[in-house]
Amino acid sequence: MATISRSSISFAAAAAWIAPAAAIVGLAGAYPAWLHAGARGLLAEAVCGATVLAVMLASAAVTVRYASRGAAAAAYAFALAGIARVAACVGLLAGAWKLFDLPLTAMLLWLAAFYVALLAVESFWLHRALARMAQNRQKTVNA
Repeated sequence: MATISRSSISFAAAAAWIAPAAAIVGLAGAYPAWLHAGARGLLAEAVCGATVLAVMLASAAVTVRYASRGAAAAAYAFALAGIARVAACVGLLAGAWKLFDLPLTAMLLWLAAFYVALLAVESFWLHRALARMAQNRQKTVNA
């Protein structure tokens, strides 16, 4: 039976893809956030960005953990974590909205922007990682 190298999918690689995407979205949206709601808009953007980034990194950590069981387990874990990702983002940001009294419109816009961007990047990272796992497995089988 072929063994799959665990180094073909790593949390460091996930963070290297996801964190810069969050920074790009945050930097691109700083001026519109300032125009929309001033300093409170920037705070809403920062809170949303940090929350969605933390949730996406936690999701990537779960996916990496399940990758040691194989590519199918990693893909399945990523798909099932989708419900938890949405629930965690909305729940944490609802708490932050009440706690910091931030503008709701800005919070919803930034939640959507960060979530869509980081989910796309995380999906692309997982696609590349699973393709590498398949290549490594094929090399091991053919060797």
